[in-house]
Amino acid sequence: METNQHNIDLSRGNGKRKFKTLCPFCSHSRKKKKDPCLSVDLDKNFFRCWNCGEKGSINKSNSHKMEKKYTMPDYELNGISEKAKKYLNDRGIKDFVIEKMKITDSQVWFPQSQSKQNAINFPFIRDGRVVNVKYRSAKKHFKLVSCAELIFYNIDAIKDTEECIIVEGEFDALSFISIGINHVVSVPNGANNLEYLDNCIDYFENKKCIILATDEDTAGLKLRDELLRRLGAERCYSVDFKDCKDANEYLVKYGDVELLNVINNAKEFPIEGVFTANNYSDNIYDIYQNGYKKGLNINSHFDNLLTWESGRLCTITGIPGMGKSEFTDFITVKLNVLHQWKVAYFSPENSPLSYHYIKLAEKITGKKFNKSSLSMPEYKEVFEYIDNNFNWISPKDENFTLDNILTHARQLVVRKGVKIVVLDPWNRIEHQIPYAMTETNYISQALTKITNFAQQNNVLFMLIAHPVKQRKDDKTEEYTVPTLYDISGSANFFNKTDYGLTIFRSYMHQKTTAYVQKVKFRHMGQLGQIDFKFNELNGRYADYKDGEECNYYNKSYISKYKEEFEFKSDSIEPNPVINDDDMPF
Repeated sequence: METNQHNIDLSRGNGKRKFKTLCPFCSHSRKKKKDPCLSVDLDKNFFRCWNCGEKGSINKSNSHKMEKKYTMPDYELNGISEKAKKYLNDRGIKDFVIEKMKITDSQVWFPQSQSKQNAINFPFIRDGRVVNVKYRSAKKHFKLVSCAELIFYNIDAIKDTEECIIVEGEFDALSFISIGINHVVSVPNGANNLEYLDNCIDYFENKKCIILATDEDTAGLKLRDELLRRLGAERCYSVDFKDCKDANEYLVKYGDVELLNVINNAKEFPIEGVFTANNYSDNIYDIYQNGYKKGLNINSHFDNLLTWESGRLCTITGIPGMGKSEFTDFITVKLNVLHQWKVAYFSPENSPLSYHYIKLAEKITGKKFNKSSLSMPEYKEVFEYIDNNFNWISPKDENFTLDNILTHARQLVVRKGVKIVVLDPWNRIEHQIPYAMTETNYISQALTKITNFAQQNNVLFMLIAHPVKQRKDDKTEEYTVPTLYDISGSANFFNKTDYGLTIFRSYMHQKTTAYVQKVKFRHMGQLGQIDFKFNELNGRYADYKDGEECNYYNKSYISKYKEEFEFKSDSIEPNPVINDDDMPF
């Protein structure tokens, strides 16, 4: 048996680079002792157990690496009251489903009301083990267990099926189970935080048919679009709930048979590459009613020139050493902390990776990366934050071809939900120009491939490219500002990009200027230039205008922009006040 320092049995892979095997940490204590629950990726030297949550490097220990530990809930099967059962029955949920899904009720502290309320408890079970619990009060307050793992509700039911249904709430999942459809899962907290999809992505690898039955509201459509992006539209189907918001409302209004017909009448999403105006009718009507929507901002005076959309190519140039990589990192960090856009870098010039990590950590925390500036709790917080939100592509054997880089980027879109891909710089790609093809034609085809990737995967693709050698101004002794036409090789760097930027640092005036030289659509921004001051302390760029004092912000972005998710996981407070005034159960 081929093993390693963790005693992981690698022989089960039979030569494969990715496979599942027994977990040395928990398999011996499980009821299903022979069930392989440990995913192994030899290319990435990484393992992860989908039962106990253990993960790490296969062949190299790292005592400083902080692995994520999840709380395991202590869930008691104490039954359910008649009032709670009646409430569920009135929603179309049958008694056998309540028992099968181990639903109970109890009194639970909810931070939204600052009181203890009667709640229905939905256990999230994987491999027969409760790994999380969602509590729902009659006031529609929700809470998940603090520090417990986020997974899909009813995930065990789709483990070995070739098809599944994804819904947006436990009642919707229970509605389908009540009519005899068991292969249904529910997201735990909507589209706010897709950690549950990262944790459960392996369950969807064998699926040939995925029916997306999310809510027919703005949040539900946002979730549907992200699931389409991650899981692939070619195997996804949509449903029509008519005048109802979701599956449970449809069940209550129209009954079992009609809900079953909703699934039987599920329709394929549009065929890739074939469209009609009707495919975009909602979007077209929205523009008609409300006009174009601006893209995302970064809370900077740069927003006056540019806002950011996914599905776009942004080309950034600048003279070496003037900060185009630093500025790109600043943009990606702001888009991440403000809008949760995860990032993937192909950045061989930022080597070793730990150096690039430190740059990002300083931009996020606002502090120098050392033990005298950064406390241990702050270090742990930023370490976990970067580990969850930033990824690096470093192909095996330095196979730096564009196709190989895009293949790795696609995997990160699927497995991690990446929304920004950074290629820094263009000249570090292994360019394989076919015989008899001109460099101009090769660059044109490569940029088309990148823009297609950005559109098909709905990512913002940021491409950094060096200009040709620049001349200095005879009077000022400063370099002239390059344009996208100055990038070595082809004018296509200007022609085929959606955003075109030049980053230029004036050492005479001690400022950095971002020149916006191309914006493809008016609603995305406008041409112009904006000045910044580079913050030597943390690598951020501060808003700056000539003649005005520059205010540097040196506090943590995590604490300033941290998103308040709908489902908080606060601990139960001692001696809470019990409030039963408007409880139906």
